[in-house]
Amino acid sequence: MYYLVMRNKNTPRGMLLNDKVLNLSMKVIKDMLGLDSAPNAEYSDEIVVYHILNACASQSSVNQVSDICDDSPSEGAIRYRLRKLDLETVQQALNDKLKINAVKTVHKKSQSFAIDFVNIPYYGEEENQGDTIKTKPKQGTSRFYAYASI
Repeated sequence: MYYLVMRNKNTPRGMLLNDKVLNLSMKVIKDMLGLDSAPNAEYSDEIVVYHILNACASQSSVNQVSDICDDSPSEGAIRYRLRKLDLETVQQALNDKLKINAVKTVHKKSQSFAIDFVNIPYYGEEENQGDTIKTKPKQGTSRFYAYASI
């Protein structure tokens, strides 16, 4: 079992420590990423995934987890391993998992739900075309970030 040993009191909040949750998460993500390291790799695929999970759970970066945890891979080691991934394959694997889980969780009978649309005003020049929407002027601008939640 791979545990991150903290060196100081600046521990990330929300670390995954429950064995069952951690192991299940590691297996699912490892399968989706399709990591396949050489037998002589310094850090196993599991350690790389545990490291990424801890960065996610603590809402920090891979670099911060490397800094505060003993015997963990460096940020460079993690980036090197992730750089080899085929993102199209990863995206397809994630979509396939979502489809499987959606079928299991969505009931066959009709459901009532609400959709909340929110426009947040944007002031300034748009960096990438399509990042904002143009709508009726309000609050001193006609450009907004648009969000929808169910």
